[in-house]
Amino acid sequence: KRLESNPDRIPALSRHINRELNNAMRRSEAMLAPRISLLEANLKALHHLAAQLPDSVEVQRELLSSLTLLGDIHHKADACKKAKECAFEALIVAKALISQAPGNEEIKRSMARAYQLLGESQWKAGNKQIAGKLFAKSLEIAQRMVKRNPYNEDYQWDFSVALNRMGDYCKSS
Repeated sequence: KRLESNPDRIPALSRHINRELNNAMRRSEAMLAPRISLLEANLKALHHLAAQLPDSVEVQRELLSSLTLLGDIHHKADACKKAKECAFEALIVAKALISQAPGNEEIKRSMARAYQLLGESQWKAGNKQIAGKLFAKSLEIAQRMVKRNPYNEDYQWDFSVALNRMGDYCKSS
């Protein structure tokens, strides 16, 4: 309620919530369940703010980050449908943001993660051919990012994960 009267604080609060949830994911998956409702409330506030400020790259970027994080959480909890919904919406937001901020690497990174999550949901649904195409898109983005910035550890990690996932796909085909 207090945020509704002060919407300019939502992006900063969202960054804080996402940082805390990322840390919780690293520590223990058991710590995630009580935080999902917090992230969902955060998403609701971000959706509201994004509707009011559709041209705000900052708000859209926070929405993208929150969607990707919630998709990751749902994926880890085997809530495939919810993970897929988050990833699909994240991909829509990412594609819109790329046109506004084409050089933003974090947007590209989130887009790659959204493709990865969609691939995972297709994989679990038995749609391995579609999953392979989505994994390939994720790998392509991660590879381009590593080529542009070969010493960035986060990009190296993303590339490694995408490459491993693509290897799993090829091995099973």
